[in-house]
Amino acid sequence: MKITPTISVVMPVYNAEAYLRESIDSVLNQTFSDFEFIIIDDCCTDSTAAILSSYNDSRIRVFKNETNQGLTKSLNRGIELAQGKYIARTDADDVCMPTRFEKQIGFMQAHPEVGLCGCWYQNIGSKKGLAKYNTTHSQMVIGLLYRTQVSHSAAMLRKAVLDMYGLHYNPEFITAQDYDLWSRMARVCELANIPEVLMQVRFHTASVSVKKKEEQLLNRNKIIANQFAEMGVKISREEIELFVQLCHSKFGFAVEEINQLEIFLRKAIAANNTSGFLKKELFTDFVEEKWFHLCYNSTTLGAQRYSMYYNSKLVSEKKMDWLTRLKFRARSMM
Repeated sequence: MKITPTISVVMPVYNAEAYLRESIDSVLNQTFSDFEFIIIDDCCTDSTAAILSSYNDSRIRVFKNETNQGLTKSLNRGIELAQGKYIARTDADDVCMPTRFEKQIGFMQAHPEVGLCGCWYQNIGSKKGLAKYNTTHSQMVIGLLYRTQVSHSAAMLRKAVLDMYGLHYNPEFITAQDYDLWSRMARVCELANIPEVLMQVRFHTASVSVKKKEEQLLNRNKIIANQFAEMGVKISREEIELFVQLCHSKFGFAVEEINQLEIFLRKAIAANNTSGFLKKELFTDFVEEKWFHLCYNSTTLGAQRYSMYYNSKLVSEKKMDWLTRLKFRARSMM
């Protein structure tokens, strides 16, 4: 191995004996082999230490915290120790597909503007199915307004970007620390996802997403509020919940909630036009599209659907073609 590896793989571990060996093996068996594998033992009390000591691979570097630090601080320690040009994240219960590093490195070398690259993944364990994220920067910066856009254990980061802007995981976030970091990275570099399954992400009863769901939601709300604050908008918890539901295409809103959403969205567009937080056309088009689907799919508005949409100041241009307008009118009469 070269003195300076291309990739530093960072994996904090806390009592993950059940899946640890499978996860480690999936890293060691990558088709791209020029990496160091930094494993942070966060004071495990199970057989993790024995599993780690059973490996004889010069790429593995094991560090043990003196006291239990938690995921966020362990991640920051891993980044400080990293010597590679890129940092690849993975978790001790997830599985990397053999070509993950090869494809992410190839993509990032071909796109020097990209500082964070993820991929699609397959759910394994108690949750099944394929998870597809947005793939382009413009889609992802909009998506970050209501949810993370890169799977944490599938992320590859350009270390020069972290170093240049002094970026790291915020210790205030015990959960959703990745969502917070991605939202800040989006201000200084481009983001991307490779539209291919390069990871298997495991869900089980001990997963952070299961054990600390309420805390994750609270932190999600803080991150959303922080982004809108940068835009120039103070957003309430109720507005966050309505906005997130709207963005996830859940349309069972009461009339008063629809009115509240319209007021908030108008306020957000005006603030963004002033602050330039997001490209004006990008955010405006996003809001107009969501507003259209909200009105079109609302059963509570009844016959008011068409006029509610068409007369709103959210609609800067009358973009509906005649067929859509006809369907909309017909739907309003149902």
